[in-house]
Amino acid sequence: RLKENRIEYESPKATEMVEKEKKSLSIDESTYVRLCELMQEDEIYKNPLLDRDELASRLGTNRYYLLEIIKAYSAFKNVADFVNSYRLKYASTLLSDKLEMSITEIGEASGFNSRSSFNRLFLVRYGMTPSEFRRISTLESKES
Repeated sequence: RLKENRIEYESPKATEMVEKEKKSLSIDESTYVRLCELMQEDEIYKNPLLDRDELASRLGTNRYYLLEIIKAYSAFKNVADFVNSYRLKYASTLLSDKLEMSITEIGEASGFNSRSSFNRLFLVRYGMTPSEFRRISTLESKES
């Protein structure tokens, strides 16, 4: 059932479904759930040195199986995009909530190696730079 729905790691419905079905998950499904738990609970995406081999090792599997799991159960085609999605989501939260942090500090705290890659990936994901996102979210919070 999980594969048919292409579970998204961010979906509350997916989390609820996984909790209900956890005991009847296939090996692939339970591996994906463990991967998402590693990302969400341990926040290993914050490590800028995290790569496919390290992630596979943490899961107790190999890099090829990890890639297949990500492709089968998420909307991502590779491990880097999967990891960066967590980094970007975390960065967007910091941009809104931690105004005392600079954009560079937020990128680093989110696990990005450079400000340029952070800016580029953020622009692709959100359609605006981190600075623009912060400005808009700050304006929106003042209007509330």
